[in-house]
Amino acid sequence: MGGVGVSTLQADARGDSARRGFGAREPASTIAERMSETEPAGGNEGFTLHWSRVPDEAAAAHVAPGMALLALWPAPVNADVCFHAAGFTDFADADEAWETRAEALAAALLRELAAYGEPRLLGEPLRTRPGLAARVAGARPRELPLHEQLRAPAYHDSLPDAVVAFGPEVWLRTGRGHELYWITLPAAEADAFAARALPRLAGDAPLHRTDLHWAPLLG
Repeated sequence: MGGVGVSTLQADARGDSARRGFGAREPASTIAERMSETEPAGGNEGFTLHWSRVPDEAAAAHVAPGMALLALWPAPVNADVCFHAAGFTDFADADEAWETRAEALAAALLRELAAYGEPRLLGEPLRTRPGLAARVAGARPRELPLHEQLRAPAYHDSLPDAVVAFGPEVWLRTGRGHELYWITLPAAEADAFAARALPRLAGDAPLHRTDLHWAPLLG
């Protein structure tokens, strides 16, 4: 992962119709045509935040006993075959304003979870890769900020998952080409965290509990 650069990450923009398969995104207009025969188009005009507590039976293969798995994601979602298979219906292409709020969400989530411990990225961090002229001028690779480490696997399903630990019992994971945050924390604290932190994370955006069929997204 160490040689992946910012320019490479940004080139694979949301809605890139060249990628297909698990975690791939298509333009919203394309996937909407395929969906329209079986379900309404849905779609909110603005930024919204969705969350769910994954049922214990679905989470069992992914968390230890006594732990809970929460899912948190912004919407509308760029057209995504896995979200569609999970039963989600709010799809639209992201604009600059949506991207700004999504980036702020990642940073705010890191701050909320820091109450459980100093955030620590597990695995090799992503770094910038300066262009030739910059390297000649002495530029060196730079580690991406932590919130960008989290969002990069949402754009690139070829990248490994990003996992951040907060103390010994809380983890935040993203990956597989989905802008979806998996939060693992002690089951006894899950409800309190959701009640306390999620309204703060949503701010003035609508906040919805949305239960899905999790197998297509958990893998």
